[in-house]
Amino acid sequence: MTKKRNLLALLMIGVLGIMCLTGCSNENSDNNKSQSSNTMNNETSEYSEVSSKTLEKILQKGQIDIATTGTYRPYTYVDENNELQGFEIDMGKAIAEKLGVEANFITGDLDGLIPSLTAGKWDLVMTGVFKEPSRLDVVDISTTYASDGFIAVTLADSNCCEDITKLDGLVVGCINGSSAQTIIENDIGGYKELKGYPGNTEAYADLKAGRIDVYVTNYVPSADFIANDTQEPLLKQVGEVYGLTEIGAAMAKDDTEFKDTINKAIEECINDGTVDEIGIKYTGGVLARSVN
Repeated sequence: MTKKRNLLALLMIGVLGIMCLTGCSNENSDNNKSQSSNTMNNETSEYSEVSSKTLEKILQKGQIDIATTGTYRPYTYVDENNELQGFEIDMGKAIAEKLGVEANFITGDLDGLIPSLTAGKWDLVMTGVFKEPSRLDVVDISTTYASDGFIAVTLADSNCCEDITKLDGLVVGCINGSSAQTIIENDIGGYKELKGYPGNTEAYADLKAGRIDVYVTNYVPSADFIANDTQEPLLKQVGEVYGLTEIGAAMAKDDTEFKDTINKAIEECINDGTVDEIGIKYTGGVLARSVN
């Protein structure tokens, strides 16, 4: 119990200001939208001599292609102007700026982003990617720039579930291909049925309609949603945070030079305060990085 309370305390660093944020945007699951940042640096990149085919391609194009879901506020979402926003979007732009190129974002369902990354369709996946063992078997993940855990969400007037670890006999929802799905299937179990969704929008709609009993998702995005949601029936988080895990940018395996380059850019963003500024912008506080 003490360990879980410590996890919750760490996460609260990043979400204390959520209730004070304004300008709530409805999430949009448009999977065909792409967007380029305006952060092009026309000077020669300091990384231009690194030996990496991926990096060479990026520098030649003047663009790094980053895949994201666009449906996971405050990490990645589409605002009222149909433009991508969020912690991961600004992080992607900051990395691109360090490389001296533009960030080009492509949206898609989470369960297809990693397979397409390994097939070479884009350079990075940035959408709250957790450093879990099953994922690290398939892709490399950068230096940690945030962390988050998992929480159970139910209707505000429901007593069907008291904690994420107690799903016995319940119809549970999660995002297809997510770390939440992995921990439900492999670590928690006990559920009556597990339903997968492409994004938060669809999952919350089914939870409110009574088609699932509980939605298992990340703490920070669910705190943001609940704080800004005014449509009945309202929702609540129940129990304690489970499995605080580090977050980074995913890339194809075994391109050591490219990974080192991305890590260097992220470390510069951490050291110059960029990461903390982005966290404050989207959550009202500095997101925890360490899981210790």
